[in-house]
Amino acid sequence: GVSRINRAEKAFKDGDLESAYALAMEELESNPESDRARVIAGLVYVAARDYAAAREMLTPVTDSNPQLSGIANRELARIAQAFGEASAARTFLLKSLQANSQDTQTVDQRIFLASLLGETREARQLSFRQIQSGVISPNYLTILGSSRVSLESSVAFAKQCLAKNPHDALPRLALAQKSWSDDQLDDVRDQLTPLIQQYPDLFEARSLWCQL
Repeated sequence: GVSRINRAEKAFKDGDLESAYALAMEELESNPESDRARVIAGLVYVAARDYAAAREMLTPVTDSNPQLSGIANRELARIAQAFGEASAARTFLLKSLQANSQDTQTVDQRIFLASLLGETREARQLSFRQIQSGVISPNYLTILGSSRVSLESSVAFAKQCLAKNPHDALPRLALAQKSWSDDQLDDVRDQLTPLIQQYPDLFEARSLWCQL
């Protein structure tokens, strides 16, 4: 017969989340090391928006299978973003792309996060790469045609992140860009100083600093 984990994966693909979860949990009971079962259970938790349980389930997934570790890191990034953890989300997405650079969902998420954070060069380069490889989406064309997603949504995301994680300076890039557009140069300096200390290689932060 078909193995339990294959049945779990099929149930998940068919949208039968309850069966997928039950089968994945049975599999984990008899085989606690099963990354496949962890990923299925984790995806069900994400679908149910139980992010704490999803994080606990997906964090131990190993790097032994690039496709599985790619999915786990992509979902951990989604959870981090929902929790306002910008830096963690970025790190998980980079790991996910290392494991599986062709996964369109991961690339889309990275482009979205990059444009939210004000990493416009990264967002454009990835969009351009996608278009070159034959994947055409209105999002890519919008990002190539405009400088970024709206500054308002970037600022809202940055404030949400800083309220939850004041020590992570990554979201300050969007605030610095907003202050720059409002001609508040002292505030640009205040936002960029801790940002460049933490992220010395961040292209947009460096180029904004050079214009001060």
